[in-house]
Amino acid sequence: MEILGLIPARGGSKGIKGKNIKPLGGRPLIEYTFDAALESKLLSRVILSSDSAEIAKIGKRRGIEVPFLRPADISTDESPACSYIQHCLDFLKNNEGYEPGVIVILQPTTPFRHASDIDLCLNLLLQGGSDSVVSVAELPNKYHPNWYQVIGPDGLLRPYAERSWEQVAPRRQELTPTYIRNGAVYAFRQETFLKTRNIYGTTVTPYIMPTERSINIDDMSDWQQAEFAINTNNTNFLENL
Repeated sequence: MEILGLIPARGGSKGIKGKNIKPLGGRPLIEYTFDAALESKLLSRVILSSDSAEIAKIGKRRGIEVPFLRPADISTDESPACSYIQHCLDFLKNNEGYEPGVIVILQPTTPFRHASDIDLCLNLLLQGGSDSVVSVAELPNKYHPNWYQVIGPDGLLRPYAERSWEQVAPRRQELTPTYIRNGAVYAFRQETFLKTRNIYGTTVTPYIMPTERSINIDDMSDWQQAEFAINTNNTNFLENL
């Protein structure tokens, strides 16, 4: 089965200007994702989808395929992920007759994934019956949704999950673990995407990654956390990078 690794990287970024090529630990952020993808034992091809000639140049230099530049009209902040995925699939089918059975999205903003994380996600997908596999990290209890509240139109505080106050767990020991997507790996079948127009389908298997490898850079506080981890040589996730 052909397995396509797809790295989406726009030139624009509101949170951090030029984020994808901003130096982290002495090299462009996106290169961490290039390395993990190229070291994967299961990806058949790795393609970069970008609207930026500068990002494309870095990708080509690192041995990543860049068969096209992404059109501007699907490279805005509002553009859904399905648009660049469909664009890539259409280009490969129309120009090469190439149709992968599985697609893996690798976002550059999660730089500390290992190649083994990619391959373990793919093994879960290929050996199981779910439509997709998504990498997640466990949320600290202090961010547990059971403890979220909102202020209603009447000005009163209410549990966010629309429960009664009696259903809100008073102690952290009573909380069920919850997880958040960390953006490192999204693996899904092409037939699922073409049928549903989303990357999840109806059945999703989680792949749990350690918190220290799940830093997802969205703003400067995330960037500073990543820099601190590198500067302090946190070998829990820097090993094998």
